[in-house]
Amino acid sequence: MRAVVESPANATGIAALTLFIAWRMLQVRAGELFMPPARESKPVAATPSPEVPNARQVATLETLMTVQRVYREPSLTIASLALRMGLPEHRLRRLINQGLGHRHFSAFINAYRIADAKRALRDPTQADVPVLAIAMDVGFQSIGPFNRAFKASTRVTPTEFRRQPMPQPAVKSGGAVAEIETA
Repeated sequence: MRAVVESPANATGIAALTLFIAWRMLQVRAGELFMPPARESKPVAATPSPEVPNARQVATLETLMTVQRVYREPSLTIASLALRMGLPEHRLRRLINQGLGHRHFSAFINAYRIADAKRALRDPTQADVPVLAIAMDVGFQSIGPFNRAFKASTRVTPTEFRRQPMPQPAVKSGGAVAEIETA
């Protein structure tokens, strides 16, 4: 082997070949550098399947909202509501979002608050109560979020809603009472 390396041309050729092989082995392609490690993965559903809500949990939530009217608490959070129900927060969130069909916790709470505000705004005994007082009574902390949520729900402001003619009871044939809008 000594005879092969002693010639300057052979030594240069061997050095060039060694450098080429080393360069080729060390060459890193950009796509290979950042490839995630290969591992077996289970197929994931694109959207979670809607769960059938637990009837007991729905009943408990309904009681808290309609009887105890917890939505009127301005500082109500999903964590505090979950604690009252004895549920983990993620389960309550899933119940509200997937089981009851609300986009998020705020939309769920605001639905109760807006319904309560609409009743108060239609109540003739509360005709002189300022809109701000009604907003605070139903759980909003300020008038801005109340107005935005109310208008998003009803397409009119609370003041415009209050000014609209109230539905008048009408007697249908057969003696049944139904509400109709006066135009």
